[in-house]
Amino acid sequence: MSAFSEELRRCRELAGHPSAREFFKSAGGRGAVRCTYKQYLNIEAGRSLPKPPVLGALVAQLQVWKQPEQAHRFFRAYLETLLGPGELLELCLQSLGPGARPPSSASSPLRKALSRSLQAKLAPLSPEQSRLIRKDPAHYWTWHVLSGDRADWRPESVAEVLRLPLPQVRRALEDLRRAGLAERGPSGEYGSPYRERHAVHERHSAPARLEVPPYREQVKRLWEAPGRGQTLLWHYLFLRASESELRHYFPYLAQVVSGSEIYDTTEKGPDTSFLVVEASVRRLMPF
Repeated sequence: MSAFSEELRRCRELAGHPSAREFFKSAGGRGAVRCTYKQYLNIEAGRSLPKPPVLGALVAQLQVWKQPEQAHRFFRAYLETLLGPGELLELCLQSLGPGARPPSSASSPLRKALSRSLQAKLAPLSPEQSRLIRKDPAHYWTWHVLSGDRADWRPESVAEVLRLPLPQVRRALEDLRRAGLAERGPSGEYGSPYRERHAVHERHSAPARLEVPPYREQVKRLWEAPGRGQTLLWHYLFLRASESELRHYFPYLAQVVSGSEIYDTTEKGPDTSFLVVEASVRRLMPF
């Protein structure tokens, strides 16, 4: 085992993947991880070190960049394995400057507790499952009704609450069941094995677009379908800044959004709704 292989295994387990095989399959195989399963096993066993394309794919699939402290450990372990412990490693780390290290607030007890709470609920989806959920409004909203509620649902009730044609809902329920995303009881009611879990959709492996998954626009169209969606809060800051420097802020912005998970519930209340808490940083024009 090497410093990097140990850290890679730790990150893989934190991301909700109990085994190397499950992670490789869930990520989408060779096309997503940029190497064969045997090559990945060699990396995790410490027999080899990933080249930049594979490293970028692993960072994307495990979303290492979302946690500043975790990202620091991950890349330090990579450099340590590449350069070996000693003066050269320390010189390299020092040359990156204090900006490369997460501030002390990143390891606060509250932030660690929120991170552990969210990580414990992660449930990685296969690329096929992810794409099925996003197939159309019937599949997308039916999936969320089942996974967002403790009760089992009859097709007629799902169609009524979603205001969708019953045949579309029935088709979506059976598609979800065949994909392992829904379960049908003996009385014909449907439930979800993903209740009280946070599904992790397929990841994009291009390092230049780690923060923006390729299906973003597709999901936003589903959110903004006619009759759905009301903005409860909108806050923005218009600024001129170095994009490379501002990217250091992205992990903290992502953590703030993830912190809203403490309000998540699968029980109906007097004012419960499906809500989306999102953060975005948009480049308007070079200046």
